[in-house]
Amino acid sequence: MLPVALHAYGHALAESGDPTGLTVLGEAIELADEDGADWHQADFRDTRARSLWALGYATEAVAAALEAADRFKVAEDTDGAGNAELFAAHVLSQTERGDEAARMYRLIAAEHRGSVAHFYAAQRGLAEVLLSLGLPVQAKEAADLANRSLVEAQEADGQADGQDATESTDDGDGDDPPPGSVETAG
Repeated sequence: MLPVALHAYGHALAESGDPTGLTVLGEAIELADEDGADWHQADFRDTRARSLWALGYATEAVAAALEAADRFKVAEDTDGAGNAELFAAHVLSQTERGDEAARMYRLIAAEHRGSVAHFYAAQRGLAEVLLSLGLPVQAKEAADLANRSLVEAQEADGQADGQDATESTDDGDGDDPPPGSVETAG
């Protein structure tokens, strides 16, 4: 319970601009490490990365976010890992490190292709970075891929919804009730 409380307190301090929040977060991380709580180790490091960014420590924020992503992978939380990686790429894109951000967004898109949300966010981030680097054609391609991934996901959801509504339990013997009717015992 203490590590969670320290985590919340340290985050609040850092978000309010108080660098002692980093020290408190460090204590929470140390306790989580001692307990062997994989997910908390990752989550607390992710919060530390965001706190470092809030306090203006961009390079350290990127390193902490990537460490958090690695820890989320150990904890088998691919969504958490993807979010931490996206945060690191975002920080890079906001600190005149566009080439590095573009590489990171491409890696995230490739690694998280199965997650519509992560792929979309990575492709949109890549499009913004490429545009800032003066590469409008490549930016449009990245944005188009992002949009296409959403359309494909919506179509797949629509097909799945339609399939659920039309699934039949007809076993071919001709005694199944019509779709939408309620079968009664009798």
